[in-house]
Amino acid sequence: MTKDHGYVFEVAPHDRRAYLDPRPIKAFGRYDHEAVVIDPRRGHAYLTEDAAEPNGLFFRWVPPEGFTHGRGRLRTLADDAGVRQAPRCFDSAGRFVDGLSRAAIGPVYGVDWVDVPDRDGRTAEVREQFGPGEVIRARKLESMWWGDGGAYVVSSYAREESPGAPHDGQVWFYDPERRTLTLQVLLGVASGYDGPDSITVSPHGGLVVAEDGEGFQHLFGATERGRTYPIARNELNDSEFTGVVFSPDGDTLFACIQSPGIMVAVTGPLATPAPALSDRPRPPVTGRESRRRVWSTWWRGARTAATRPSSTSTSAAGPPSTRTARCSSGRFSGQAHGRPFRAPGRPA
Repeated sequence: MTKDHGYVFEVAPHDRRAYLDPRPIKAFGRYDHEAVVIDPRRGHAYLTEDAAEPNGLFFRWVPPEGFTHGRGRLRTLADDAGVRQAPRCFDSAGRFVDGLSRAAIGPVYGVDWVDVPDRDGRTAEVREQFGPGEVIRARKLESMWWGDGGAYVVSSYAREESPGAPHDGQVWFYDPERRTLTLQVLLGVASGYDGPDSITVSPHGGLVVAEDGEGFQHLFGATERGRTYPIARNELNDSEFTGVVFSPDGDTLFACIQSPGIMVAVTGPLATPAPALSDRPRPPVTGRESRRRVWSTWWRGARTAATRPSSTSTSAAGPPSTRTARCSSGRFSGQAHGRPFRAPGRPA
């Protein structure tokens, strides 16, 4: 390699000229980047790091005075523009918290921001520039989504490498107005879902999350109280769902299956289920009949897929055809490839 790697690039799918001279946004720092979101009001950028030994960090970038975001503006930043920071968190008693995995559902951590000494990682990896008692860490910090006035942040799992209790996934909410981190969703070990990754805020309330875990991969929802519920399952293979996003009208949920590169569309009533009586999350439904099987065409042009309930046949013959089925939460239809997404369980 003739150039340093580990930077963020601005992507402009509407402008082919932007790819003729790609420029890294060095002001955001150099490390194992995972996701970035922008606070549209303050202009701050929030970034996650998927790393271990030591665990990764959640970062904030504060723009220089007078900077305004716009198409191509990030490319114009100086390498040392703005301030790069990592969070130091405290519980309600004012005690320092060293890892997000220490939390059970419901706690609110206060956040102070600590400047990163060397954002380009020349002296040491960025996360290694902080010692014990300086910042809070987490294993497998993944996707983010800006919504509800703050940043939703995913931690995929924690095991023996992390302090506190093991878990199979967390979703946190950072509120920049209050400068707090609140645990919104907690997946206990073997609770039914694991390895949350891609995430989006549902226009119907709550969140939609894509798994990157063991065995079958699911799209599942989470209510505002943290209760999870099934949406869809990949039965083609054990590849993860990615890029979950709603159409502008909120009637269609799009997602991709990372390999071999298929886009699917879920339609029908997608409203969040009625909240449970308890504020504590309930374990997800795990029965086979409760899952929806996702069908799809190979992605060519603009045609996508249909979903079918698990009670339908697991095989089909003949050319692709349009199939319609009714599931517990609505009607699903579209072009089906003619065979179900069936996959063996992923080895542990």
